[in-house]
Amino acid sequence: MKLMSGRQYKNDLSDIAGILSEHQKRGEPIAREAVDGAVEKLYGGWMDIPQTSRDFIQYIFDNGDYGAIYTEVLVSDQSAKKALLDFEEQYPNTLNEENINTIIEQAKRKKENKLK
Repeated sequence: MKLMSGRQYKNDLSDIAGILSEHQKRGEPIAREAVDGAVEKLYGGWMDIPQTSRDFIQYIFDNGDYGAIYTEVLVSDQSAKKALLDFEEQYPNTLNEENINTIIEQAKRKKENKLK
């Protein structure tokens, strides 16, 4: 369900990385095939899963360092949430499902430009 939602501000992706990391630490890693099977069973395949979630799951399985990715994504999720709260404070009643990802991306670019 976290893959289907894929929200950058609700810890969906960091939760996925955290679950994979915890299973890996316990010596019970979750195989990509198990994730594929669950997506097939719940949603009939990957077609309806957002592209960002598909890209993320591919990235995390290719990389394999779930703990590091968890930390990285958690920081990103928290930054996105803060950006949305700041935006809502500055522009009340403007934030909605249609503009939320655009606002997050603009906040990321602004932050990156400040770091340069």
